[in-house]
Amino acid sequence: MASFKIGLVYTGIVALDMKYAAESRDALLKKLSQLGHEMIVHDRPVMESNEGLSAAAAMRKADVDLLVVLVGTFTQDPVMTNLVQNVNVPVVLWAIPEVALRGPPGGPSNSGGLVGAIMNASALSKMGIRFKVIFGEPTDQKSFAKLKNTVEAVRVLKGLRTSKVGIVGYHSPGFYDGSVDEIALKQHVGIELVHIDLSEVNSTMEEIAESDAKKTHHEVTSKVLELTPEERIRDGRIFLALKQLVEENKLDAVAVKCWPELRFTSCFALSRLSDAGIPGGCEGDINATVTMLALQRLTGHPVFLCDVFHLDEKKNTILTYHCGAAASSLASKKNEIAIRKHAQGIGATVEFPIKPGRVTIVRMGNCAGKYRMFIASGEAIRTKQIVRGNPLEVRLDSKVDDFLKTVTSRGIEHHMLIVHGNWAEILSEMCEIAGFESITV
Repeated sequence: MASFKIGLVYTGIVALDMKYAAESRDALLKKLSQLGHEMIVHDRPVMESNEGLSAAAAMRKADVDLLVVLVGTFTQDPVMTNLVQNVNVPVVLWAIPEVALRGPPGGPSNSGGLVGAIMNASALSKMGIRFKVIFGEPTDQKSFAKLKNTVEAVRVLKGLRTSKVGIVGYHSPGFYDGSVDEIALKQHVGIELVHIDLSEVNSTMEEIAESDAKKTHHEVTSKVLELTPEERIRDGRIFLALKQLVEENKLDAVAVKCWPELRFTSCFALSRLSDAGIPGGCEGDINATVTMLALQRLTGHPVFLCDVFHLDEKKNTILTYHCGAAASSLASKKNEIAIRKHAQGIGATVEFPIKPGRVTIVRMGNCAGKYRMFIASGEAIRTKQIVRGNPLEVRLDSKVDDFLKTVTSRGIEHHMLIVHGNWAEILSEMCEIAGFESITV
C-alpha cells in the first residue's frame, strides 16, 4: 500500500507567545513521528493570510493525507480558512493550553490558542468544512490518543479509496440486503468493483493440477471428515482458482455467489483466502465484504462474517454463526478445527467455535444512496460446537432487546462482521470523516 503522509503546520500571531507555540509544535511532531508515517512539516509559523495560502500549496504539493494544525496562539480566521480550504484533506485543529497558566496568577493571557480554535471552528463550520478539534498538551496521552484514532481512521479510508473488490457471480437469490449500488460504493467509499463470471472460475479450476488441489485441506487440519476424494479435489481447485483470480485481478477482497450454482463449495476457499489476508465474503454480499476489508485493514486480524440467529435475554447474549467459511486462525485451538461436508451442499466447511475475547460488531451498508455503519460491542464468551459451522456467543454491552430493535428498525443488513478488540471509537471517527451515518445501540 502507498505511504501515509501527515502534514503539520502551526499558526498564531506575532503579538503573542510564538516561542511557546513552536515548542508545542516540536513536542507534537515528536509524538507523531513515533507512529511511523511520513511527516511533512511546515517549519515557519503561519501568521498571515498569504502564509496560509503558501502553506496550503506546500501541503498539496507533498500530497498529504491528513493535515494537523497546531493552533499555537490566537489565529485570525483568514489564516486558518486559507490554509484548510486549500488543502482539502481531513483536518485536525490542536489547541494548546494557555501559557499564562504556567506562570504566577494574575498575569495577562499570552497565547489564547483555545480561543482561536473555537473562533476558527465557527468559520470552518459555516463554510461546510469537516474537522476535529483536540485540546491539551501535545505530551498528554489521552489527548494524543484522540489524534492517533483520527490517523488510523484516515489511513483506513485512504486504503479503501484505492482498493479493488471482486464479485464472483452476483449476490445469492432472494437476498435483497446483499445487493450493492455500484455507483454509491464508488462515490462514498471509493471501492472499484471487479466482476468475475462463475464460468471464469470453472475454466480456471480446470487448469489446477489434481496434486496441488489434494494438498490444500491438510494444510489446515488433519481432521478432514465425510468428504470423498473427488470433493476434496474440487474444493481445493476452487480455492486455488479463486486465489489465482485474486492475484491476476489485483483484488484486495472477494465475494462469491456460493449458491445455488456452486452448491456451497466455496466455504473452504473463503476460509483459506481470509487466512491469507484476502477477506472472503459469503453469498455475494459486497458491502459485507467491504466491511471485512475495512476491519482487516484497521486491525490486521481476520474478520468473522456471521448471522445472528438467537437471543438470550437472561444472559444478555446473541448467538451468531455461519456455515464454515471463517479463517481457521480464529479458532482457539487448532485441534478444534474440522473440515466437513456442508450440511446443505457438496462443498467443504471449516468448522470450529470462534475464539473468545473482546469484540466489535460492525456492518457497513447503504440506504437510499447514502452509506452508514452499524457499530456494537461486547465480550465473546467461550462457545461450544452447539451448531454446525462457526458458532460464537457474545455478551453485549447493550441490552439484547435494544440491539434487536436498532438492527430491525434501522434496516441493518443481516450479515454482520465481528472482529476481536475494541475498535468502536476509531470506527465512529471513520464515519465522521467520511460522512457516513454512525448507528449505535
